[in-house]
Amino acid sequence: IECSSRPQKKATAHHIKSRPKKKGYDRRRKGPTRYPPLSERPAIWDILTP
Repeated sequence: IECSSRPQKKATAHHIKSRPKKKGYDRRRKGPTRYPPLSERPAIWDILTP
């Protein structure tokens, strides 16, 4: 009998491994990432009306 080279996880083990992980309080209270505002787009990108 030969063994598989890459055995699959059984169902419960897979669900435990792939479920979302809890994050700590300090990660939740930070809020979304604040990015610097984008610069003005060049005039070539403006929409021209016919």
